[in-house]
Order: sequence, then structure tokens, then C-alpha cells
Amino acid sequence: MRLFSLSLMGSSLLTGPALATVPILTEVSLKGCADVSCPAGAVDDLVGESNCTLGGSVLRRVGIAPEVLDIPIDDSNTTDIRKLSLTVATVANTASQSSPNWMKKQLYTQSYYLGAPSGLNLSSERYPKGCALIFQHLFQTLPIAHEVPDLDTTDCSSWLQQSCMDEITGYVDDFRADHAKNETLPRCQEMAMYLEERTRKDKNFHCNLIAGAVNITGAEIIGPDAPTELAQEAGDNNDCHPTLPQSYDMLKLTDVELILDEEGSTTKPTGGLNGYTPVMSVLFDKLLYSQWICMKTMSELDRENASARTSTPVMVGLVMGLATLLAILML
Repeated sequence: MRLFSLSLMGSSLLTGPALATVPILTEVSLKGCADVSCPAGAVDDLVGESNCTLGGSVLRRVGIAPEVLDIPIDDSNTTDIRKLSLTVATVANTASQSSPNWMKKQLYTQSYYLGAPSGLNLSSERYPKGCALIFQHLFQTLPIAHEVPDLDTTDCSSWLQQSCMDEITGYVDDFRADHAKNETLPRCQEMAMYLEERTRKDKNFHCNLIAGAVNITGAEIIGPDAPTELAQEAGDNNDCHPTLPQSYDMLKLTDVELILDEEGSTTKPTGGLNGYTPVMSVLFDKLLYSQWICMKTMSELDRENASARTSTPVMVGLVMGLATLLAILML
């Protein structure tokens, strides 16, 4: 795991944010269904799709960020950290999700799941309150820049500039200050609505990717309102268990909607079902702590391409080695 910034932690929300939260951009390799043995899709499905049934939903494409979120669960001991995984999955489309023909649009649902160490109760009132904030641009994913290689990781610093993270994290600090005297903290969706309004109305907001057209969904990841119902018991042989490590429990976090063109943008290399979605995790109880990651779904085709990228230098090395050996033998 690589961290691209340092955190400032330890100041109490109740005394106001004397220190600003420093955003951390975290990089881990994204995994897909090929890494967790999901059942393959039917012959009439799109290339690279799976047929994973989870909690009554059929997941077509999956992106897994293993142990990507660092969650300090003790306000007085910032080294007591639990690692959570995050999974995003595109749910199989249904006839009811089709829009009228004249709209030329297709509705898709992407589901987000937390992976947590087995038996960990994220909803304990002893834990600091924490949120995941999911950022969309006009109900779509962010495009992948053609000139930048896509390395299939949670790092999208090429598209999400540090200045964007700094500005939005500053708004989170303002939100903390507004609620510093509250006995109970607002739900995460209230923070999401606050951030949406600030990004749309603040004339000094200069994040070009999402300025004026951002949709933000908030969901609790730790604290009293965090999810408690397992999406599937860990180790249960129920088609698939798309999280890593495989021993982790899975908990449903939230759904977001994608409004795409008729083809679902599956044939295009930008946005649509293929693009990245920034996710910000923030603890806003007594800790000043924030992480940024970018999620996207993977397919079997992505996996094959990744393997090809990995194997090509190896093959080149073998060929060069053989050529050198032959040259020596011919001397």
C-alpha cells in the first residue's frame, strides 16, 4: 500500500478543528472476479462479465480494493487500526431499469460493500463516527485519460488533483466546525448534501473534474449507524464472496445509480461502466483523518490485459537472455 500524504490526527472535534485534516491518497492494486473465483457469465453476457449472486443481486463486474481503508477505532490510541476492504460491483440490469426509447439512456446500479475482519462490530458506540463519500460526475464515473496508463490501482492522481482533495477536505473541516457543539453528529448523507451545495455554489471551487456537476452519496462505515447485516457469511459457498482477504465479512454499504447511454458506455474507454469513482473516507468524531481512493470495476478482459502487461517484460528478458547465450556459444 502506498500513501501519498501525511495525516494530522488527535485534535478533538468538540473544541473545533484547530488543525486541518490532511487528505491521504492511498494506492492498492484492484482485484476482480478472477481473483476470487466468481462464476463466469453466460455466453450472451458482455465479454469479461461474471455471474456472481450476492444478497439477491447478480453482480456483473466487480472491483475489490483489499485492506485499503485504515480505521483507527480508539480515539486515545491512533495506532489501534483496523483495515477494511471496499468492493464496487455493477448489478445486472433489469427491464425495469430501461428508460423510454426517446431518452437514449440506460440506468445501471453500482453497489458498494465493506469487507471487515470477521466478527468486528463496526457499529459499536465506542468507535469514532466515520463516513464514505462517493463522488460522481453527472451520475457517471470519471473518465480515464487516454494519455495516462491505467495501472488498475486505487490511485487516480492523474485525474484527481491534490488541489481538489484539499478543497473538498477543507469543506469537511467547515462541516465539522458547524456541528462542533452538537451532542450527536449528523448522518453521513447530511455531510454529502453539504458538500454538494458547497461545490456548486462556491465560486472559488476550482476542481475542474467535478465543479458544478457533482453528485455525492454518503454512507456510514463506522459508528452507531454503520452496517451490521452481513451480505453473505464469510466462507459460505453461495456462488461467490467478492472481497479480500476471503476471510473477511461483507456488509452492504450503499447503492449509486449510473445514467449512461444506450450501450452503457461499455465499448468506450472513458467514463461509463469503465471509469473511476473517487471515494473519500473521513472520521469526523474526535479524529482528523481522511483517505481518498478511486474505485472501478474489473472484468476478465482487464485481468487478461494486466497479465499480458506483466508477462511481456518477462518474455522480452527471456528472449534477450537466450540471444546473449547463443552469441557467447558462437564465439
